[in-house]
Amino acid sequence: MGSGLEILTASSAEEGLETLKRARPRIVMLDLTMTQVRGAELLESILAIDPGTEVILMTDEYSAEAAVEAIQNGACDYLSKPSMRKPFAGGSPSCCRGLRKGAEPTASTTN
Repeated sequence: MGSGLEILTASSAEEGLETLKRARPRIVMLDLTMTQVRGAELLESILAIDPGTEVILMTDEYSAEAAVEAIQNGACDYLSKPSMRKPFAGGSPSCCRGLRKGAEPTASTTN
């Protein structure tokens, strides 16, 4: 029996937005520091396309101010990349918890 979880990846902001438009994932994990575009700008674009998307921002340069700003701008969580080395089991972001109850979630990652 499968987990009902599909992982989609994108190697650029443009590819990520196209994937979002096509697949309509419920959760997007987004790197805040990308070379082509700022993650905060991409967060705005993602939510403009689908306001119901739960966006989790990840960064290797944690800042409390940036975390507050990200949440105020619509991200559901803000994670420091070193914490990503630990599995989410039992400690998943709050926006992910409801997905365990029968829905067929889709996740997308943009790096």
